Amino acid sequence: MLECSEARMDKHDVEVDQAIESIDLRELYKMFWRRKIAILATLVCGISVALIMIAIITPRYVAQSSMVFQSESSKSSLQNYILPFSTGGVNSAYLVTEVEILKSKKLILEVISKLQLVGEESHNDVMAFKDISLKSEQGISLAPEKLDRNTAALVEHYQKSLKVSAVPGSTIINLNFSSSDAYLAALFINTLTDTYREMKLAEKYEVRNKLISWLENRISEVQDQVIEIETAIEKFKTDNEISQGKRDLVSYENLGDLNARLVNQQAELGDLKSQLQSFDKNSSYDIVAGSYSKNINVASLKSLQAEKRMIENELAQLSNRYGPKHPEIIDRKTQIKELDKALSQEVKLSKRALKSEVELAETKLEEINEQIKEAGQKFQGDSTSMVKLRELEREAEASRMVLATLMQTYNKSIGQNDTLESLGINVLSYANVPYTPAYPNKPLLFSLAVFISLSLGLIIAILIEKLDNVFRRPTQLERIFNVPCHVSIPQVGNMDDREMANYILSQPSSAVAEAIRTLRISLSLEPVSGEGKARSILVTSSYIDEGKTALSVWLGRLSAKAGEKVILIDANLRNPKLHKLLGQANDTSLVDFLSGQKKLEETVKKDDASGMDYICGQAVPNTAFDLINAKKLEVLIEALRQKYDMIIINAPPSYEMPDAKAMSRLADQTLYLVAANKTPRDFVDEGVRYFIEKGQSGFAFVMSNVK
Repeated sequence: MLECSEARMDKHDVEVDQAIESIDLRELYKMFWRRKIAILATLVCGISVALIMIAIITPRYVAQSSMVFQSESSKSSLQNYILPFSTGGVNSAYLVTEVEILKSKKLILEVISKLQLVGEESHNDVMAFKDISLKSEQGISLAPEKLDRNTAALVEHYQKSLKVSAVPGSTIINLNFSSSDAYLAALFINTLTDTYREMKLAEKYEVRNKLISWLENRISEVQDQVIEIETAIEKFKTDNEISQGKRDLVSYENLGDLNARLVNQQAELGDLKSQLQSFDKNSSYDIVAGSYSKNINVASLKSLQAEKRMIENELAQLSNRYGPKHPEIIDRKTQIKELDKALSQEVKLSKRALKSEVELAETKLEEINEQIKEAGQKFQGDSTSMVKLRELEREAEASRMVLATLMQTYNKSIGQNDTLESLGINVLSYANVPYTPAYPNKPLLFSLAVFISLSLGLIIAILIEKLDNVFRRPTQLERIFNVPCHVSIPQVGNMDDREMANYILSQPSSAVAEAIRTLRISLSLEPVSGEGKARSILVTSSYIDEGKTALSVWLGRLSAKAGEKVILIDANLRNPKLHKLLGQANDTSLVDFLSGQKKLEETVKKDDASGMDYICGQAVPNTAFDLINAKKLEVLIEALRQKYDMIIINAPPSYEMPDAKAMSRLADQTLYLVAANKTPRDFVDEGVRYFIEKGQSGFAFVMSNVK
């Protein structure tokens, strides 16, 4: 099994190596060079489109600001008392809530009102400035679906352009705003930052005012209570004739500790009753969350309130996109109802806990009073009036302590300076005007356009090459038909027939002459059974004007110049051209010999320029095949073999005419001429099919017109 696996791996490696070796870089370069116009055109078009896009795309500028949220532990105790939602530190839930607030439509609408932006959104951010009359409470409190359509569209547009994100592992929030106007981008993001801080400051100020109002009411109540008790003491002393000079009000040393405990317990009970009274008057979550009772779960209340605010923000955003019966809307409303139930339950539990604390404090107070009574019984001579007086004095002292505590808290609240710096939300950096656009990235876009255009041009070149219906290289013929191609003849310029025939004589050192000499060598090395080399050569092609007559003349003349005895027969009896290339008349032709009108010696002519003999053809399309297929042509070829070293038969095209196929049996070698970049592949395939299927010996290609 291991050996089989290794064998398969070796075979795969060999196939990969062969595939790599089969890539001919020179041929690939030639192919791309041939299609350079298509590649360059695609490249120019792609670059032009990119330049047009760069010119017409509206640039987008991004302005960024950052805010840092300080830990609540760095604030004073009074700040923690005033801000009921403090949790002792900035956690992830708090940051997420603030991020949603910064992205809220209410805050964006407030910024639009401050900047007096037009209430109409446009795609290129070309904004006019005017008052959109949204500064009244009625305008801002409207539901999103009831806002002015243009204003709502503008808010939606700015909300999409605004990106707010918290930096992981820190208390920093980054704000990004993109716009086609660099100045507007910086102005909007800075205004949003300041508006948010002002809003948080206003919330803090509102909470502080509520606390001050409650303290004022409570202080007024305690002051009235102190005055009432002091008046009662004075009246009691007067009624019972108690004074410092008349009776010796001896302090009880063993009651000192009990009296101190009683005063503290009364102060605690008074404060608890005050809180309970506030709960009964106003059961708001803010009052409950602001309680300092140990048995009240303040953290749970704050968490539920924060979660409710977040869901309300989500509901406000979803209401702008969906109707009231949408599942998302129903789900958010259900969640808010459940949170309201949880908050109500928490408030009930808090009230119940506070009542329990009041009852416990009253029980402790009763116990202290009982202890004081028991201690008082140990002393004889204490009258009932003295005890009553002590009770009144203790009650007065407790009320004074409660009043002092309330006054201290009130003075601190009044003296608190509400500034932006005291918020704990500092601006780390304001946005500067971005002079460089963030989009589009012109160098990157241009580079991508060049790369994509060039790649597309190369792909188009390959597709054109694959879809090309002509042959361009000899290797294509050899690979497709598995037949050798002896030589590639270079393209010559535009010439008439005489100039074409005389080209190799006037240019003996040209590439064309060298190609014909290479063909002669290939023919001399081509083995022919029984004779050593090919003596009779048939030249044909797929259709007319591929240059087979010129090839026959070139081959015959160079062979004759080399000392061989050569005869060229123009067997194209449908459209003969040999006499035109040689500049002779075809008054005597192959037709005369085959029809028996003249002898062979009378039809053979000599080419003075090279010494080559030749027999002209004559156009007899109606009887051409009958003459060619006659026995007399075969006899002629056999007779010429005895006299000449090389017999060249110039045959008609083989695509539509059977003449060349019939004469191929008389030749030792068949040369099939294919014009590069001209002859369709299906013509060649149809023309050579007979020769390949019959296993024609000595069959080979010659490619002409090669660039």
